[in-house]
Amino acid sequence: GIPFELEGESCVPGIHTDLDSPESVSIFEEQQIVSRLDPKKNMQAVFARDERIFSFGTVVANGQRVQEKLKLINPNKVPCVVNVKIRPRGESKDALTSAEAFDVRGYEVQQIPPHEHRYVLVGFRPQALTTYYATFEATVENGFDAKTKE
Repeated sequence: GIPFELEGESCVPGIHTDLDSPESVSIFEEQQIVSRLDPKKNMQAVFARDERIFSFGTVVANGQRVQEKLKLINPNKVPCVVNVKIRPRGESKDALTSAEAFDVRGYEVQQIPPHEHRYVLVGFRPQALTTYYATFEATVENGFDAKTKE
């Protein structure tokens, strides 16, 4: 027989999730990024790093949907499948009602090839005069590295 060496490399599926790194600018490439939200200013489509809040800003409560495009980035050598959803911030009826104002219709599952990205459109449709809250969650299937799974 002819002897030869074998080589292989392992990699865990994942997405870019470090919101403190310089690369996080790519996630919010169409939005403003600030350190903190300023309640005295009406900022539209802004991500606040310190608070880890993405704000649509003040939107008219007329039932019309506004949306923003966020970028999911696969920095790894293997493809990944990302499940995207909106979760309420708590179990109360108000939390559930508040979360219903947000959506990711049609983009619940993203298949992202190696070293590529996909966009997700997050929508907001306020129905009443109030402040709405929810959690955006993107989870990688079979991703077990806490740094790149969510």
